[in-house]
Amino acid sequence: MVCLGRFMGGKSKVLPETTYRVKLHCPEGQPIGIFMAGHPQVEGLVVVKLQKSEVVGRWNAQNPEVPLEVGHVILEINGLTDSEKMLEQFAPGRTVDILVNVVMNAQHNRILSHCLRKQRLAAAVETLLHPVDNSSENDDDAVETSGPPVCAICQEDMKVKTCCKKSEVVSLECKHRFHCQCVKQWLVNGQLRCPLCNHQLQLRTDTD
Repeated sequence: MVCLGRFMGGKSKVLPETTYRVKLHCPEGQPIGIFMAGHPQVEGLVVVKLQKSEVVGRWNAQNPEVPLEVGHVILEINGLTDSEKMLEQFAPGRTVDILVNVVMNAQHNRILSHCLRKQRLAAAVETLLHPVDNSSENDDDAVETSGPPVCAICQEDMKVKTCCKKSEVVSLECKHRFHCQCVKQWLVNGQLRCPLCNHQLQLRTDTD
């Protein structure tokens, strides 16, 4: 196989034979399902998660020899190499031309490992959250509060309702309630205790 010279960032650069191009169309109202992570001092964005998406699924089914997978490094999108500008290309109705490298360097590996640990931790945290619905809003076991209930993390009102079939308000085993996303972020960032009463939470991950 022969390495071909391509233009990247206005400079001619010979790319390794581990690179190829992926072309996707971002339809209106449909998520493209690609999660990427990077670092300002590291070239490219690492694909850290692929949600079920017709866009990526169709490409991978039609192009099995050049799929888009977790662990691949995106070097450029529509000729752009700046990370923020690359992400802006995933606009609804736009076609993206992605230059992919299937080989990660040590820095890319560290980025991917960090993100995968966060994903495992987030999945484990889900087991600590108990949805609060309308039937349990006045549960005798709930912690009493004076005035309108507010989330102790963001200090905004809490209303028991559902969004995308998931409760927006959850409780911990100590019965204190918070916005689901607020307390999930609190726990994923390493605070394995209740923000109100400091009740310690036991968390088990796949690596335990």
